[in-house]
Amino acid sequence: MASSTMKYIFVVDDELRVAEAIKRTLDRYGFITRCFANAAECLDRLDCKRCDLLITDVVLPGMDGISLLKETKRRVPGLPILLISGHATSTIAVRAFKEGAVDFLEKPLLPEDLVRKVKSILLIDEMADPSEHICLTKTEVRILRLILEGKTTKEIARLLLRSRRTIENHRYNMMRKVNVKNTTMLVSRAIQLGLAKYDSSD
Repeated sequence: MASSTMKYIFVVDDELRVAEAIKRTLDRYGFITRCFANAAECLDRLDCKRCDLLITDVVLPGMDGISLLKETKRRVPGLPILLISGHATSTIAVRAFKEGAVDFLEKPLLPEDLVRKVKSILLIDEMADPSEHICLTKTEVRILRLILEGKTTKEIARLLLRSRRTIENHRYNMMRKVNVKNTTMLVSRAIQLGLAKYDSSD
C-alpha cells in the first residue's frame, strides 16, 4: 500500500493473543496498527496520535468498550469505531449501533472477514469526507456499507431496525447524491471513489 493511502488503526483488547492476531492480519495489508490493553491507554494516544479506525472489544478492564465508544465519539466525533465481542448478544449489538458504532463483529474473527470489513469501513469513511463533495448522512453511510457487502434491502432493514421503504428511500437519496441511476452503478461509483487503493486479492 502506498504511503499516501496509509491508514492508522487502534486496536483495544485485553487479550494479548487476540490483539496481536488482529495486528498481524492488518499489518499484512499495509495498515499501521497500534494495540492497547485498556481504554485509558487508547484514549491517551487518541489525544496526540492519528487514528483512522478504532477497533475495540466490548469487555475490557475498567472502562468497557461501549463507554470507550461514547468517550471517543465525544473527543473525535468523526472517527469510525468497530466493536468486537466473544459474548455478542442482539442487545449489545443494538446498543453499540445506537451509540454510533459503524459495525459489530463476533469473535473468533476470521482474517478475511476482518480485512473485508475494515476496507469497507474505511472506504465509506472516505466517501463521507466533505473533500469528496459527497454529503452522506450517517445512516446513508451505514446502508451503503451494507450494500457493498452484498446485503439485500430486507437484510439491511432487519439489521438497522428500519422498514424496507425507509431503506429504499435512503438508497434513492444516495443514488441522487452521487448521480447514478441504479444500485449497480452506485456500487461501481463507490469502488471508484476508493476501493482501488487497496489490494483486492483477498
